[in-house]
Amino acid sequence: ELHPQVPPPSEAMAAVHMDQVQDAEEDLVDIPMETKLKDPMWHMKIKKGNFMGTVEDIEEGQNTKERLYRIRYADGDLEHFTSNDVRRYQDLEAMAGSLPTAAAKGKAKAKGKAAAKAASKA
Repeated sequence: ELHPQVPPPSEAMAAVHMDQVQDAEEDLVDIPMETKLKDPMWHMKIKKGNFMGTVEDIEEGQNTKERLYRIRYADGDLEHFTSNDVRRYQDLEAMAGSLPTAAAKGKAKAKGKAAAKAASKA
């Protein structure tokens, strides 16, 4: 005998699945630019397989408040990453190339000192 208030297992599973789908399709809201600028993943370079991209925007789920990072790939495709995804796929080589190294800073200072010495001798 079936109880009318208990749905059959297939309906119960469908209801659970729909909840998961709704979470995955949660509305995203923009966060303040000041917050984006403080996020260390803002404009981070991404490499997923052979695809190169950049974090171009940061949003958060309206209900979950989970921060999602919008990646724009070189071919124009878009994808949202969680913070774990961004860390997993960050392109360390590209990031290293875009930041001045300590050695380069030291050489620049040395050139400046050499120029100053030359000017003072003249």
